[in-house]
Amino acid sequence: MAILPIAGTYVFVFNLPVQTSVALSLFSRLLIWRLWNFRIVPFLHPERPKTLPYWIPWLGNSLWFFRNADATLTKARLYFGNKREPFALVLGDQYVYIITSAKDSSVVYKSIETLGFNKYVTDIMIRFGASPEGVVHAWNTPTSRPVKTTDDILGVPGKPISHYCEKIIRTQLHPGAEMQKLRSAFLGRIHQRVTWNAIPQSVILHGHEYALLKGMTTSCYGSALMEIEPRFLEAFTRFDDAGWKLMYKIPSNLSKDMLSAKEIMQNAFDQYFDLPTLDEEMRKAGTRVGDITTFWLVAHTITNPQLKTAIEAEILPLLTHSPPLPLNTLQKHLETLPILTAAYNETLRTTVSSITARDVIAPVSIANKQLSLGARVIIPYRQMLLDTNAFGADAETFNPDRFLRNPSLVKNSSFRPEVLTLTALLVGRFEMEAVVGRFPRMDTAKPCLGVMSPMLGDDVVVRVTPRAV
Repeated sequence: MAILPIAGTYVFVFNLPVQTSVALSLFSRLLIWRLWNFRIVPFLHPERPKTLPYWIPWLGNSLWFFRNADATLTKARLYFGNKREPFALVLGDQYVYIITSAKDSSVVYKSIETLGFNKYVTDIMIRFGASPEGVVHAWNTPTSRPVKTTDDILGVPGKPISHYCEKIIRTQLHPGAEMQKLRSAFLGRIHQRVTWNAIPQSVILHGHEYALLKGMTTSCYGSALMEIEPRFLEAFTRFDDAGWKLMYKIPSNLSKDMLSAKEIMQNAFDQYFDLPTLDEEMRKAGTRVGDITTFWLVAHTITNPQLKTAIEAEILPLLTHSPPLPLNTLQKHLETLPILTAAYNETLRTTVSSITARDVIAPVSIANKQLSLGARVIIPYRQMLLDTNAFGADAETFNPDRFLRNPSLVKNSSFRPEVLTLTALLVGRFEMEAVVGRFPRMDTAKPCLGVMSPMLGDDVVVRVTPRAV
């Protein structure tokens, strides 16, 4: 520090190191940038959704989001006063609007002219390995058809191939004759596998994966797919656990687990669709559903004696019926059991972490907030399913009674036969008792595209014996 006499006064001059001066200059600019973006701009433009503040430009909220996605969304919602208005996150080069209100989500679904889905699907297709030319052909209307098509069956002549794919999925998975064929084949395989001799002895509570994954895979593709790639189910499970990295564009050096599983499955499907007997395999087949959901439902059941007793009282008369009930009849009865279905609905409500995505393709306002063109809109359902205004003060607690008291909470019964059937068979055919370990914690830190998995290592050791009938 130096003291210099200037015009009869003394001025203090600090001789700071160059590095310190540069650091102070950069920090001052960062403060000004942060003040401008997160204080002044929101004041000048109240019509725009507010952005959760961050310190590092471009990187934005990415580190916190990928470290704990659910906690970041909750933090942002509470930061903005828990008003459930749309807010924004910056995830690298993506500007993402978050919708946490059920009312606003309905507006999103109806805004088909301004909020598009095609770009999101196109991005996923490319990340799964489709060529840019193939993507263009999938979405463009063909000018000619050099080969015979299934127009008569699908009823969409002259449409892009993407519309054919959508039509096939709707035909197969919406209520109707084709759906019933798939359901019958699937439920039959579950019944065959959920027996004392059929489930491997090493499988305890994770036996649901063996029964459901193998049952659905063979129901859809026959036995050929797993003959081509015996590691297919193991790869699917790994991809199901890490697939969020594909959706959120995580760099490849941080996504090796997901990419290796994806490669195994893609190679298996490449060989499968090259089979000369593909049509025959599909016909024999009968053409990751609820495996994790079943895990949580069974875990809640066997660790809650009162719930377990109530569910056993509902299902045992059906499983011991003489003569045995046909599979479809049994399934229909299971869907009418109030305690079992209430436990199922509460399991979904407390564990689902799926999302809906749209892209802003035209000017649109949600809750009087103007969304920017090109931005992505995300609806994280978990934020709504834990809303205390809708589900009560104990919204974060597992309590099936809320669905017994208020059945109108169920807005969509969804596709649940495999979960109810597998849970009923496990509880009805076996005596199960949790003997070691606390109730598993949900892994809320990891972004998830469906039902959240348990924390690694939080297994439930269960004593399983055949039930005496």
